[in-house]
Amino acid sequence: METSVSRRALSALLAAITLGTATSAGAEGNAAAPALGAEAQREALIRVALTNHPAERAADARAHAEDTRGGSKGSLPPPELTADLWQVPLSRPYAVGDAGMLSFGLRQSFPAPGTLAARENAGHASAALARESGAVSLEMVARAIRHAFADYLGASLRERAHASHRAQAERLVEGARARLVATGSLGDLARARFEAERVEASRASDAALADSARGRLNALLGRRPNDRLPPPHDDGAQTVALSLEELMARGRRSRAELKVLAGRTRVLEAERESAASEAQLPMVTVSALYFAPVGPATEHSYGASAMVSLPWVWGGARAEKQAAVQAVVASERDVDEVVRRIDSEVAEAHAAVKGAEAGYLALTERLVPAARRRLDAVLAGYVAGGTNLLDVVEAEQTVTMAELDAIDARVAVDHALAELDWAAGGPLPRKRLEPRTEEAP
Repeated sequence: METSVSRRALSALLAAITLGTATSAGAEGNAAAPALGAEAQREALIRVALTNHPAERAADARAHAEDTRGGSKGSLPPPELTADLWQVPLSRPYAVGDAGMLSFGLRQSFPAPGTLAARENAGHASAALARESGAVSLEMVARAIRHAFADYLGASLRERAHASHRAQAERLVEGARARLVATGSLGDLARARFEAERVEASRASDAALADSARGRLNALLGRRPNDRLPPPHDDGAQTVALSLEELMARGRRSRAELKVLAGRTRVLEAERESAASEAQLPMVTVSALYFAPVGPATEHSYGASAMVSLPWVWGGARAEKQAAVQAVVASERDVDEVVRRIDSEVAEAHAAVKGAEAGYLALTERLVPAARRRLDAVLAGYVAGGTNLLDVVEAEQTVTMAELDAIDARVAVDHALAELDWAAGGPLPRKRLEPRTEEAP
């Protein structure tokens, strides 16, 4: 049960992370949401949730902003108007006509060749980076939905089990009532009724869990918490159909984090190219000038000027270039670190799947069949008058606990698979998890 509780806690945490973006769609998002069908299917719910999701819209807006900014970075700097007034006599500061020079000009700077293209490439790479960053948020939404769906399906399975247990408890009541005619004892009837009420109380508790899971799914889908949600589709117990090596390769290929890091590296590479151009080639500034006829100048005249930067002096440009080179190296090393972490997360999630799978199979292959065989034997003895009702109630409780534990183990497998889907970067192919049936001794 500790595993089940911890998984529910993780599901609640993931839901909290994504709740803000999921519910911001509001009533408009709810009205535009597509139909969910007769049954709620896990991956279909994820597709519905991610369609026009606020995180995706925000990423698109940021990408558009970076694209626009990137285009502007590829343009020349704005031209400058200049005005120069020289040698106005201090004794007559108003005598502009006696100034030594009055000129007006237009100045334009031309960055080092290759700089503008590199800056524009950096802007467009930043736009792609913004889109990939949005994909990380969408991965978290999908992860939260898979966990919430596991709880929703588990609550549904427990509800069905309780219905069966309730029917069995009612049969115990009828059996005790029939025996009351022969024995005249009210004790068995009271015990049978108590067992029926105990089953009903447990059923009510699990119904609250189902409402909680339904509310979480609705919130993640951008719907109102109390909106009707179809019953969950059950494909039966499943496990992953890929080997650990295949899962690791898939994680290295598909995780959005790696795509974000690759995008960041492209941005830094473009900035490195810009810094390299600025460190090796000068910036040129040219001006066209007009001189007014003031002071000794008696005619209208024109002139031109040119300035060239010297990036090799003082070493500042070289330092910027080296810093840009090291930034790229650091980003590449970050990729290596994240690849190792992804491998570790995939391996850990795969081990969790296998552990949960072993627990589920142990319950379904051994404990549940043994409990049912024992109940059948005790019921046969009770009908024959050889055992009392307390033995029957105890055997029925054992079956109930074993079956509910098997459902919780099945939910633990689904939670582990949800983590493995996330670690490997998306939904994975699955196969049926078939318990072996053993002959009764």
